[in-house]
Amino acid sequence: MAFLERVKSVFGKGSQTELEGELRSIHSLFAFLGDIVVEKDLISPLLKDEKKIDGLHGLERDLVSVRTFFLFEDFIVENKPLIVKRVYSKEELREDIVKNIDIKSLPLACELLFLDEVEQSLYFYEIFLQHFFHAVDSHAGRKKAEQILGRDSSNAGIIIEHDELDYDEFNSRVKQNDRKELSAIISIFKNLYTAFYLEILDSEGEKNAKALASEVFRIVSDHYNYKIISKFLDVMPPGILESERLAFISHGELEETVNQRTQDVLKEKEKVDLIVQERTKELEDEKNKLSIVTENMFEGAKLLDSNMHLIFINRKCREILGLSNEENNEEVIEEAFGRKFENYAVEESFGKSDRGAPFVVPEIDVDGKIYKLSFITLLDEKGARANFLVWIEDITEVKQLDRRKSEFISVAAHQLRTPLSGLKWTLGMIASGDLGPLSPDQKAFLEKSYDSNERMIALVNDLLNANRLESQKFQYNFATADIQELFDSVLFDMHHEAMRRDITISLEPVAEKLPPVYVDVEKIRQVCQNLLENSIKYTMKGGFIKIHLSKEGEFVLISITDNGIGIPKDQYGSIFTRFFRGTNASKLETDGTGLGLFVVKNLIEKHGGKVWFESEVDRGTVFYFTLPIAK
Repeated sequence: MAFLERVKSVFGKGSQTELEGELRSIHSLFAFLGDIVVEKDLISPLLKDEKKIDGLHGLERDLVSVRTFFLFEDFIVENKPLIVKRVYSKEELREDIVKNIDIKSLPLACELLFLDEVEQSLYFYEIFLQHFFHAVDSHAGRKKAEQILGRDSSNAGIIIEHDELDYDEFNSRVKQNDRKELSAIISIFKNLYTAFYLEILDSEGEKNAKALASEVFRIVSDHYNYKIISKFLDVMPPGILESERLAFISHGELEETVNQRTQDVLKEKEKVDLIVQERTKELEDEKNKLSIVTENMFEGAKLLDSNMHLIFINRKCREILGLSNEENNEEVIEEAFGRKFENYAVEESFGKSDRGAPFVVPEIDVDGKIYKLSFITLLDEKGARANFLVWIEDITEVKQLDRRKSEFISVAAHQLRTPLSGLKWTLGMIASGDLGPLSPDQKAFLEKSYDSNERMIALVNDLLNANRLESQKFQYNFATADIQELFDSVLFDMHHEAMRRDITISLEPVAEKLPPVYVDVEKIRQVCQNLLENSIKYTMKGGFIKIHLSKEGEFVLISITDNGIGIPKDQYGSIFTRFFRGTNASKLETDGTGLGLFVVKNLIEKHGGKVWFESEVDRGTVFYFTLPIAK
C-alpha cells in the first residue's frame, strides 16, 4: 500500500456492525454534552453539525466528530451556570465523560481524546511511526530498519513482528519504569522519527520524504486541538514543519476569524444578558419561597460559611436562643448560642463531624426544655467543606412521652413479675406432685401452663432490661475476662437446646491465645446467649452454628455464623430496634419479644464495641461484634 493511502487508513476501519456501534456511541457522547447545556438555542449550529455525521462515512465521519467535540467542549468550558449546568474545566469535563460514556466503543479518532497524556502521546507516536518504518522497510530493506531500531538502548522493546512494529514490551516497560516520563518518551520517538526520515530522504528523495511527513502531520493538525498538535510536532524531524510551528492559520485568516468571532460574541452576549435577567427573577422567586419555608419550620437552623461566619438564621432558632426577629448581629447571636448550649462550642463541635456524617448531641436539658443538636458539614461538588449547618430540634414533648411510657412499662412489669413468680411456684409444686398425684393428661396441661408462665416471666424481664437500658439505669461491673472461657461456659448452657433441635455448634480453634477483654461478664454473657438463642431458634433441624474469635487491632472480633432462615434485605434497617421481628422469623417462631437484638446493640455499644451483620434469606446470617482488649 502506498504511503499516503496507508496513512489515510489509520482511522475509519472496522466491520459494518462495528461502525454502526461507533455511530451510536458518537451520538451518546453528544447527547451527554448537550444535556450539560441549559440554553439549547445557543448550540443549535453544533446540533446541526452532529446530524450531518449520519451522512458521512469512515475517516471523514470520525474526524468531523472530533472537530464537533472540540466545539462542544469549548462552549461548555467557556460558559457558566444559567448557560450550562455547572462550571467545568476541560479536565473535569473529560473526567465526567469517562465516568458516563463507554469511550472504548467510540471510534479510535474520538477515543484518543480521553486517554491520559502519556497513553495519548504513545498512541499517536506509535501509529504514525509505522508509516516511516514501512517506507524504510520497503525501499532500504529490513536490515536497515532493524539497525535504526537497535541504535539506541533507550527504545529497547520496540521490535518487528509480522512486518509491523510491535510496542507491547516497550509499553510494558513504560508502565513499570517511573523514569519513562513524557519528556523521555518524546526524546525516544524524536530520535526514531528523525532516523527513519533521514533514511527515507536518502532512499526515496526529498519530495517523497516531505510528502509522507506532511500528510501524517496534516491528519493530526486538521482535526485535533493545539495541545495534541504541539505534542506531535515535538517528535517530528527538525526542519520539516517549522512553518507549521509558527502559525496554523495565516494572519489574514486569523484577523477574519477574530472579527467574525467578535460579532458572534456580541450576539451571544445579548442573549445571555436577557437570559440572566429572566433567571435572576426566577431565582428571586425561588429565594422568596425558600424563605417562607425556612421561617416557618419547627426546627431551628443556623447556616455558616466555610470560615464559620453567619449566613442565615431562621425564626425558630432565634426563638430558642431568646433573640428578637430583628437581631442580625453575628457576635450577639454567637454569644446567645454559647450561653444556651455552653458545653458545645460551634467550631469544636464541627471538628467532631466527619465528612458526610454529622456530630449529633441526642439530648440536652436546658431551661426545662430538651433539645437535639446536629452539627452538619456541607460539602461542595469537589468534596471540599463549603458550609456548616447547626440544626436544633425541640424534642421536649417526645422525650416526656417516652419517659412516661418507660415509667408505665417499669411499673407494669414490676406489678406483673410478683404474681407470675407466685404462679410459677404454685404450678411447679402441683406439676411435681407435691400437692397430690396427677393423671398424665393433668400433668401435661400443667407443664404447658408452666412453660407459658416461664415465657411471660422472660417477656417481663426483657421489658425491664430494655427499659433500664433506655433510662441509663443499668449498673456495669467491668473487669478483665477470658472471652474463650466465657463462650465455653455459654455453650455448656446452650448445648441441651441445640441437641434437642439437632443443630451442631462449634467454637473454631484460634491460632494464638487471645488477650483478655475488659467487660461486664454477665452483660456479655447475655449478649452471647441472645445471639446464640436466635441462631438456634431460626436454624432448621440438622443445621450448624460456627463461632469464630480473632484479634483485630485494639479489639477482639467475634462472629456467629448460622445457615438459618436469614433476614430479608428490606428489613435490615429495623433489626436492632425495639419490638421488631422479621416477617419470616415471626412465621417460624410465633413466640418472641423483638427485644433481644435491641439489648445486644445497646450493651455492646456501652462497652465501646460495635455490632453488625451479613445475611441472605434461606442461606443464613453472620452476626459480628467487637469488644475492647484490656489495657
